Amino acid sequence: LVVTGNLPYQATGAIIRQVVAHRAVLDGAILMVQREVRDRLIASPGTKEYGALTVFTRAAFEVETLCRLRPGSFYPAPKVDSAVVRFAPREAVLAEETESFQLVVRAAFQMRRKTLHNALRAHGDSGRASRALSAAGIDAGRRGETLSVEEFAALAKGWDAGM
Repeated sequence: LVVTGNLPYQATGAIIRQVVAHRAVLDGAILMVQREVRDRLIASPGTKEYGALTVFTRAAFEVETLCRLRPGSFYPAPKVDSAVVRFAPREAVLAEETESFQLVVRAAFQMRRKTLHNALRAHGDSGRASRALSAAGIDAGRRGETLSVEEFAALAKGWDAGM
């Protein structure tokens, strides 16, 4: 089953999260999204576009831009550029969509300018945050937007182990 669609821009994030949540039954997706969303989907750690949507999506899918479309490609012309992106399921997911994975990713990006230790401390005690970061081999002074998907997966495992 391949999901295809020209997504309504105001619902794009919610629809992509549903695609990720149902990855086990999908062979992929081909979606037209606003260019800014495409930028978030393909962002690298350390960039302003990199966020929770990037991490959740890329944990389960390879994301590739198939083409970009200018507003003049449509009638009536929208005020934004669009892109068609392919979501190809990874043979081995980089991170399982566990409660801990969701918690550490959301915590890291909800408090984007805080260190990981301080962001995680708000969701548990300081000791658990320290143990999780140590178990994952991640410096407590780093910020969430600098972590790769694999590092978030390790942090989620550390969070579970630090109970």
